[in-house]
Amino acid sequence: MIHIKFALLVSAALILAVLNWDCNQEQKEQNEVRAIWLHTSLFDRNEGTARKQISALFDSYKDIGINNLFCYNTLMDEHHLGWDYLGVLIEEGHKRAIKIHPIFYPGHEISLEKEMIEHPGWLIQNMDSTFYPGFNMALPEVRRYWLDRISKVLAYDIDGIHLDYIRFPVNQRFSYDSLTCSMFKKEYGYTPLEVAHDGGSMIWCEWIKWNGKQVTALVGGIKDLIVKSG
Repeated sequence: MIHIKFALLVSAALILAVLNWDCNQEQKEQNEVRAIWLHTSLFDRNEGTARKQISALFDSYKDIGINNLFCYNTLMDEHHLGWDYLGVLIEEGHKRAIKIHPIFYPGHEISLEKEMIEHPGWLIQNMDSTFYPGFNMALPEVRRYWLDRISKVLAYDIDGIHLDYIRFPVNQRFSYDSLTCSMFKKEYGYTPLEVAHDGGSMIWCEWIKWNGKQVTALVGGIKDLIVKSG
């Protein structure tokens, strides 16, 4: 009789353990982020055709457990489709419990020719006074530009913001324009052009950290903007 009771207790414990594992596994799968980067080039320029393509694609995503999409070029001036692409992504995604995250990439290369006309003072200037095709995030007006752009997607029922290239270009390609150098000099007494350009110079090390702080300021501004939007 004792053996039977022991066997029943062991069986019950095993059943509970299996049920608990199943519940934990299901909860884990529900919480697991399964994401794909999504580009507008996948879809037709015609809204009706594109809606069908998005619907079919999102059905296939749902079938394989994709629950998050990081989406490029969601603003009207980025995709030039002439219709509300982001609105459609959100509508179709949320039908399937798929979260939509617009992508922004402040440190990515831009059109040098276009920005030389529109925002020449925002460009990264090399030590030899030539320009690199990227925005200088050390400038407050550049950070405000990105905050203004991000505020546009916050008007939608998005699920998050995905930041890519949230850095200066590799190889310490910071900007040596007169305004940026003067801002740094106000804090440290020297411009980065007046000191040795290596780790042996304390000022040079501060220059690297100072530029990092400007990127951090942009990320902090984005966080504050999101919090204020509710």
